[in-house]
Amino acid sequence: MAKETTYEEIARELKNRIYKPVYYLMGEESYYIDRISEYIAQTVLNENEKEFNQTIVYGADTDIATVINAAKRYPMMSKYQVVIVKEAQNIKNIEELVYYLQKPLDSTILVLCHKHGTLDRRKKLAAEIEKATGIETRATILGHMQRGGSPSCKDRVYASMMGSYAADLLCDGKSNRVVAYKDGKFVDYDIDEALAMQKDVDEHMYEVSKLLCR
Repeated sequence: MAKETTYEEIARELKNRIYKPVYYLMGEESYYIDRISEYIAQTVLNENEKEFNQTIVYGADTDIATVINAAKRYPMMSKYQVVIVKEAQNIKNIEELVYYLQKPLDSTILVLCHKHGTLDRRKKLAAEIEKATGIETRATILGHMQRGGSPSCKDRVYASMMGSYAADLLCDGKSNRVVAYKDGKFVDYDIDEALAMQKDVDEHMYEVSKLLCR
């Protein structure tokens, strides 16, 4: 059965050089899509291997047949080849990718960056992605995760900055940290220290809020 995955889980596997044959990265938050695709582009192959085994194209400048043909190639003097499709949402007839996903090459790491939207989970392509990766194809809306509603502009900025800060901590090998905003800066604390902190409530603000709720 397919499972959900997180950015942190993907980053951890990549750092340990555990690769999937296909990464279909999608959603409204393009920052994490870029982080994952750039990490793969920079770390899977060394500089000599990249010359013959790394292909980066844009969805608007290619077609699905070209992407599939590239993915079907075998690496040259390397364990892997990497094929990255940026702005994959612009590829026409992307549903035809299902034929490759039914039997992807283990020696190819195919990365599709689908920004500003998601796949319809009812479509066959989503089902084949789940089968090929063992990971559930699902979109996560930032505001729903935070507090059950649509985020404000400030929410989005703070969440993106905190996510970036947390991702940098993970890339540095740090864990069990809590990211916070304090005195106009984004900072991090040990999780046990953070849980032990007490937050004081401004008495005047509390009294005003009671008046407003009447």
